[in-house]
Amino acid sequence: MIDMPAICAILRQERRRRRMTQAQLAHQIGYDSVSRMNQVERGLARPATQRLITWAGSLGHQVIAIAADATVNPIDHPQDLVLLLRAWREQRGWSRSTVADSASTRHACIRAWERGSPQPGLDRLGRWLTVFGARLDVRRDATAVSVPVPAGLHPLVAELKAERVRRELSQKTIAQRSGVSVTRLEYAERGRSLPSLDTLIFWAGALDHQLVATTASGGVHAVTDPRMLGPLLRAERKARGHTVQKLTTLARLAHGSLTDWERNGMTPRLAQAGRWTAALGATLTLTPTADIPAPTASTS
Repeated sequence: MIDMPAICAILRQERRRRRMTQAQLAHQIGYDSVSRMNQVERGLARPATQRLITWAGSLGHQVIAIAADATVNPIDHPQDLVLLLRAWREQRGWSRSTVADSASTRHACIRAWERGSPQPGLDRLGRWLTVFGARLDVRRDATAVSVPVPAGLHPLVAELKAERVRRELSQKTIAQRSGVSVTRLEYAERGRSLPSLDTLIFWAGALDHQLVATTASGGVHAVTDPRMLGPLLRAERKARGHTVQKLTTLARLAHGSLTDWERNGMTPRLAQAGRWTAALGATLTLTPTADIPAPTASTS
């Protein structure tokens, strides 16, 4: 079974404890609207399985499957849960038809899920878990990598705000220089929303700073366009021998999103870019334009 109201309550309480807004959390886990985040958090809509895992992970929690014998099994990807359910079925010597009948699901669905495509939704997973007397829950993950979204501001936003104040420049002046609206800058500086990477780059440029990606191997790359991250981090992933699937698990990102960023010129949100780079041992920082070293050799 899956007690979503209880899970939502735990994650909602953790968000409030961290003084995060729903807008910040929505940006971090990839929702396009705050209203959708609000519906999910209130239990009025169910997230996709991967989204639940990402949601929990962004708040320092982990999704777990608790077996009938109280054994706790960490779930880092939807397929982890499917493989676990398959193992329980095989241990009991049950056929797929037996499980399908008990879970009010078609045999073809069980077969397709166990083979990896497509991923079942939470409603069906809940019925599947119930067949084995198991349940899904979340717990605080002591091993989770902290995502850089503190109680106040995102570190890069805080740095730009501090630089603006140090130089005694108004938000209006920065808006005029960067082409970013005053309202957007105000919301970002107050922590009400996270800026897009485009906005961050323009904002930094107005303060004579530039976004820089530093890879684990020491390569330093000025990021003047968010689309530059895709080829750069794709090369870094391959250098580490990671598959896309492995990286999505490490970074708590959706497989399709990562593929779009690497190959199709799509750009991640700021929080997603932070998880993506961190999973590869890379960092995103701001550097005064004059201090940026000569470009390193291309990795594409």
